[in-house]
Amino acid sequence: MKKIWFFLVIILFCLPATTYAQQVKVNINGELVEFDDKTGYPFIDDNGCAQVPFRAVMEFFGAKVGWNQNTKSTTVRKNNMLVEFSLEQNFIIKNGEKVEKKIKTTVKNEKLFMPIRDALEPFGATLEYDKESNCILVNTFEDRVKIHYIDLGDSDAIMIEYGKFHALIDSGDSAHEEKLIEYLKKHQVDDIELFVLTNSKDKRIGGADAVFNNFDIQYIVDCDWLSNTDTFKEYISTGINGKKGEAAIYKTNEEDLVLTVNKDGSQPEIVQDEKITIKILGNKENNDINNASTVVYLSVFDTKLLFTSDLKVDGEKKFLQKVKGAQLITVGNNGDKISTSKELLETIKPKYAVISCGLKLPSEEVLKKLQQRNIKVLRTDKQGDIVCMVDGYRLKFFDKNTIPKNNDTIKYDVIIDVNDKEDIVRITNKSQSDIDMTGWKLISIKDNQVYHFQKGYILKANSSIIVASGSSMGDIQWSANEMWDDTQSDEAQLYDRDGNKVASDD
Repeated sequence: MKKIWFFLVIILFCLPATTYAQQVKVNINGELVEFDDKTGYPFIDDNGCAQVPFRAVMEFFGAKVGWNQNTKSTTVRKNNMLVEFSLEQNFIIKNGEKVEKKIKTTVKNEKLFMPIRDALEPFGATLEYDKESNCILVNTFEDRVKIHYIDLGDSDAIMIEYGKFHALIDSGDSAHEEKLIEYLKKHQVDDIELFVLTNSKDKRIGGADAVFNNFDIQYIVDCDWLSNTDTFKEYISTGINGKKGEAAIYKTNEEDLVLTVNKDGSQPEIVQDEKITIKILGNKENNDINNASTVVYLSVFDTKLLFTSDLKVDGEKKFLQKVKGAQLITVGNNGDKISTSKELLETIKPKYAVISCGLKLPSEEVLKKLQQRNIKVLRTDKQGDIVCMVDGYRLKFFDKNTIPKNNDTIKYDVIIDVNDKEDIVRITNKSQSDIDMTGWKLISIKDNQVYHFQKGYILKANSSIIVASGSSMGDIQWSANEMWDDTQSDEAQLYDRDGNKVASDD
C-alpha cells in the first residue's frame, strides 16, 4: 500500500444514527467540552452526522469566531488560518481560496449547528469516535509548542520544543549539568537547533560545555559579555572556539535578530513571517553584566512569551518599546527584587509568570507585585519541572504533580506487529496489569508519522488492540489514508509518555 504523508488528517464523521446515543460527547485534546442550555447540545441529524453547537466548539478549539456582513458568512480564525463558512452557498473560503463544499447546517433556538467534521476539517484536526464512551475525540497536539522550565535550583535552563525543533535558553550552573543533560535526553532531544546564552554568569553558562559535548548545535546566540571566570573560559574554549565552532554564531551586540522556527528541525531562518518566531533582543552599550543580558521574545501566532534573563529594573526600560505585551513572562534574576519593575508588568500585562528559583528566591517584593496584578505565579522550587503548552491562543501548564513520572525503571511486556499489506498494527499487552496509554505514541519511522493515544486510553491486561488506517477497521482508526508502506521496510515504534521506547517492529 502506498504511504501518504500528512500533517493532520480528519476522519469523516457521518455514521449511522444508531452508532450514537442521544448525548454524544466531544473531547478536544484530552479535555471534555461542556455543553449547557446556553450553548446548546450536540445531536445526530437525519444523515447520521454529529451536529455540534458551532461557536461553543470552535471557541473551545481555540479559534475566534466572527461574522462577515459583506459575504454573509461566519468567519473562523485560528493561528494563520482564516476560514469563511458561507451558509447560503455550497463552498467555504480558506485563506482567500474558494473550496467547493456542501455543508448542511441547522439553526435551533437561534444557535448555529454544523457537522463537526465540516467545522474542524479545514483546520487540520484529527478525529476518531470512541464507541465505548460515545465520544468524538479531537486531536491537534502536533500544532503545539512546549516550553520546558527545567528545575535547576537558582539557575536557569529553558527548552522550547516544536516538533523536531529544539531551542535551549541558557544551561544552568555546572552543579546541575547532569540533570540538564538527563532531562534533554529523556525528552528525545537529539540535536539543538538554537542555543541562546543570555548572560555570561555561571548560573546561565555553567552547563554549556556539557551541552556542547552531548548535542550537535546549529545556531549559537552569545551575549558577548566577557568574563574572567573559569566557567566562562571553558564555555569559550569548548563552544565558541572548540569543536562546535562550525555552528553559526550571532553576538547580541549587533542588531536585533528574528528567527523563524521550522517544525522539521532544520536551522531557524533569519526572516520573520506569520509562523512561530523567536526574536533575540540584544544590548549594544552596557556597563552592567545584568543589563547586558539578551532578551528572548517568543511569538506562537497570537501568543507572546517574554524571557527577560537577568535584566535589572533600569535595563528593562530599554526594552519596553520593543515588546507589544506578553501572556507569559519568565521573571528576571530568578525573582530577585532588582528585577521585574511595575512599569514592565503594566506595559506587557502578563497573565502568567514563571520563576526558576531555589532556596533563596523569589523575593517577597516581587511576589507582591505579581499578586497585586492577579498574575498567576508558577515556581520551580514549589512545582519542580514546569511545562507550558501553547497552541497559539491558550496556555496550559503541567508540573511535577501533573507531568507523568519517569518510567525508566518500568518494563512493559508489550509487543507490536505491523501488517503493512492490511495497514494495521496489533499492540499486545502480555502482562497481568492494565496499562494507561495516556501520552503514548505510535510512530511510523520511515516518514515520522505519529499517532498520539488519547487521554485515559487503557490497554487491558492480556489483550490486544488494532490500530487501523486506510480502509481497514480496528479498535482505533488512525487515518483514512494508508499509513504503512508495503513496498519498503517500514519500522513501527511505540513510546510511553516519558519518551521511553516500549516496543518496536523491526
